Amino acid sequence: MTTPVVSIAHHSGFGHTAVLAEAVRAGAADTGAEMHLSLGVSTGAAAQTNVDEGPDAVHKAGIATAEHLGRRVARTAEVFLRGRSAVAA
Repeated sequence: MTTPVVSIAHHSGFGHTAVLAEAVRAGAADTGAEMHLSLGVSTGAAAQTNVDEGPDAVHKAGIATAEHLGRRVARTAEVFLRGRSAVAA
């Protein structure tokens, strides 16, 4: 089986988005996906986090949401790779 490859592009002006991007990477990596993390645009996964604060202020719910997003992205990549019927089996 081919391993899904997931790339996360983000921009982190104050550091909190980098924390969330890392959580998305961790969630996707939990599924066995090959991960690439790079600078680009915001993930938008931190509704509970003040965007003007640094990485230490990232709310734990935002990190959990980002990890969940990473797992869903990796699972979707797997579906695209293998086909829906192969994943369901």
